[in-house]
Amino acid sequence: MFIDLILLILGLSLMFWCSEKGVLHIMTLVTILGMSPIAVGSIILAFGTDLPEIFNSILSSAAGHGDINVGDSLGSCLTQISLVFGLLLLIGGTFKVNRDEVIEVGKCELMGIILATLITRTGYITRLDALLLILSYFLLILSVKKYIRKERKVRVVHVDMVRHMFLFLIYMLGVGLGSYLTISSTVKISQEFGVPEFILSFFLLSLGTSLPELVVDLTAIRKKEYELAVGDILGSNIVDSTFAIAIGPLINPVSISANIAFLSGLWVLLVSAIVILSLYYVGEANRKLGLLYIILYSLSYVEIH
Repeated sequence: MFIDLILLILGLSLMFWCSEKGVLHIMTLVTILGMSPIAVGSIILAFGTDLPEIFNSILSSAAGHGDINVGDSLGSCLTQISLVFGLLLLIGGTFKVNRDEVIEVGKCELMGIILATLITRTGYITRLDALLLILSYFLLILSVKKYIRKERKVRVVHVDMVRHMFLFLIYMLGVGLGSYLTISSTVKISQEFGVPEFILSFFLLSLGTSLPELVVDLTAIRKKEYELAVGDILGSNIVDSTFAIAIGPLINPVSISANIAFLSGLWVLLVSAIVILSLYYVGEANRKLGLLYIILYSLSYVEIH
């Protein structure tokens, strides 16, 4: 039991450290290419910070533990949009948001969660379901891209791009190893305490796999790159609710606990809608909203059991 806890902490730490390093190299590539902050956040950075969930999806589905995959992905959506975002606002204070971009990216995020929730209702994710979710991810990203202003392109340095891409791939191997340790220890702890895998993944595992968002977005907030942080939060939920959930079952279809997954999806959808609409109508992010988002996260422990 003690060894399993150590392996869980080790796995989460490895995923966190390697994800952070990998994302830094992706960000360097993006800087070389030249992109707008919210484009970087919702498309590039979001995919990078969600690598732990993606690896967890592949490995947990391959092992036949669909509840770990879906629980972690939906739990990460909730954690990122409420707890992580709330903490960022409490630390970062008040800043203006682009209401049009928030509502447009937010619509895509809500659509992704709706699709994921509907698919979980069947209790089994087929390859066709997975393929539809992955296709929806690319369609949603294309929709997001239409509303994002373009920045001036800068000259691409081929040697730098190759070096940063190589280092990014190396760190992703570390994320994969950390994911394997995390999943194996989660399964054993779940069996030891008799806690359903979905609940353990939704509340515990998602906290660990959401650490890259917290660290990277906190850095962005401190550098006053507010659009980058907001884009990453919303974009990460698009990735988690579509691509991350689907990539594992695309390889190996899995069964899941339909009732708890469906109810969890509805709760994530409600919380996400509240966050997006509050940002849109207030027109700024502030500490009061941050406190509200953290309260919404806390209520999850009452609503989902």
